[in-house]
Amino acid sequence: EFGLLALAVGIVVLLVSISTGIFTENPINGGGAGSAAAMLLAGVILAAALGALFQWIYGMGFGKSVSECTSYVFIIDDSGMFVHALKGFPGVYSAYGQKTIGNKGILTLMEGIEDRSATFKCCIGCDIAGRTIIVTGKCEGCILTEEKGTEGFGYDPIFSPDGKRSFAEISVEEKNTMSHRGNAVKLLREALISSGLLDGND
Repeated sequence: EFGLLALAVGIVVLLVSISTGIFTENPINGGGAGSAAAMLLAGVILAAALGALFQWIYGMGFGKSVSECTSYVFIIDDSGMFVHALKGFPGVYSAYGQKTIGNKGILTLMEGIEDRSATFKCCIGCDIAGRTIIVTGKCEGCILTEEKGTEGFGYDPIFSPDGKRSFAEISVEEKNTMSHRGNAVKLLREALISSGLLDGND
């Protein structure tokens, strides 16, 4: 299929070349009719080159799933905190927001706002045996009025899952039972089991 595509592209380029005079102009004598054989040869060479290029791209794995190109399982994840009153900010820009304005900046933006609800989300995507699985774990909570706790990282000191304690005041073991990442991992395990990629006893 790549050879046919390359041939089609070559024909189009050839026709455009003829119409624009690229192959019909003679740079030595200032113009004149070019050789039909030369034009055909140029088109064939171009089509062959494009065919080789497409075959190389396909061979390198472009257009294939990651697991088809390697013997490894590919898993990636990303997390963010979505503050409803801030229209979802910092959301997908959570890392950038933490580096620039930090927790104090978020608290400043939330001054005088009654709706302090927020959602932590974690999205995990994986490619196993040619199958793509994507799950999103959530943890509903709210933004506190001040930073609390010394555990955790990022927005943990200002996010509370129960309106009382921040993530930074909760042990890792307890946090894993309710956090967005913990929920995402649970969903991923369920998806792997239902797909037959993981034994339910594992």
